[in-house]
Amino acid sequence: MQSLLCLLATVSDPADLTLNYTSGITNFIRWLFPEYNLTIASFWAPFLVKAADSDSNGHTYTSTMSLYLDEPEEN
Repeated sequence: MQSLLCLLATVSDPADLTLNYTSGITNFIRWLFPEYNLTIASFWAPFLVKAADSDSNGHTYTSTMSLYLDEPEEN
């Protein structure tokens, strides 16, 4: 995606639509290339699949996590 954005930005100036559709949270970024009728969106998530703490004591940086590869992240 970054390479595609760089290539497109060399021939067209993108409009940043991020703040038009969010309330200041920039985990979801949108760029519009009006000359090409193209919108590119970037969605950030720690995992694209559902993740849950496996440790009953809560999350730590060394705790084990369960990843559910057949379920998308709810957010």
